[in-house]
Amino acid sequence: MARTFRRVARVLAVLAAAAWLGAALHSTQPVTAQRYRDGTVAAAQDSLSAVVTTQLAADAHLHGKTLPPYLGQVLGGALAATSKAQASLTGLQPPDAASAGLRDEAGGLIARANRLISATTDAVDRGDDTGVRQALPELAADADALRAFVERHR
Repeated sequence: MARTFRRVARVLAVLAAAAWLGAALHSTQPVTAQRYRDGTVAAAQDSLSAVVTTQLAADAHLHGKTLPPYLGQVLGGALAATSKAQASLTGLQPPDAASAGLRDEAGGLIARANRLISATTDAVDRGDDTGVRQALPELAADADALRAFVERHR
């Protein structure tokens, strides 16, 4: 059941990202460096929230404090949030070289967040508590890196 939900959540995340990307590509407003930076920081903040949510949910799972349907919803939502954040970075062309560097830095952090959340979700689905436990420090490190990025560029 959790695997089915995860698949549905991924499909919905891809569809949402595609819709957002389509809207972004058709925008007629020019993108300024400030606006681009604000959007990049917002995407990193959204990914940070998703990583922290995943950490909390995984820890609660390891302590037997979650029910599978709830955990599936939480992890699916976190994965959808990082997928949307990734799409937002690729949806607009950076207006200058500094913005491109900002995109590359945030993009790496957000891609890592997406991979870690996906791996944690897979470990939960397999009943691999050791894998979930091993993911926690990696999630914490990515959360720290995303937090530092947001603070530096706010």
